[in-house]
Amino acid sequence: TSITQGQDTLAIKTGKMFVTSAVPIIGNALQSAVGGVYASMRVLKGFSGLIGILGVLQIFLPTIVTLSVNWCGFYAVIILSEILENDTAVNVLSRFKDTIEILLSMTILFLVLLIFSLCIMINVTQGV
Repeated sequence: TSITQGQDTLAIKTGKMFVTSAVPIIGNALQSAVGGVYASMRVLKGFSGLIGILGVLQIFLPTIVTLSVNWCGFYAVIILSEILENDTAVNVLSRFKDTIEILLSMTILFLVLLIFSLCIMINVTQGV
């Protein structure tokens, strides 16, 4: 309804003003990000947006789960190596764990970018 949209717009404008005044250097970038998140949340209210988001999650979820399980496994082996005082193994395994963290971060980044791109496409085509 128009009342709900008015409340959403007021909340977003208040948030933008607060972010811009609280963090002067990167406030404008954060202000743009808040606008992007708001636009994405409006798209999620539609059925086509929900189906698109679920499709994107279905694509990325197996990779995220696999990387997370691998990260947990490396972390457990690192703890075991620390208990056994094997510094060489701890150093090598820590580097592998760090690599998995980077891969996991990049996968989540691409997931978010794809969701935002999907939301922009739905907004431009107005769900058609």
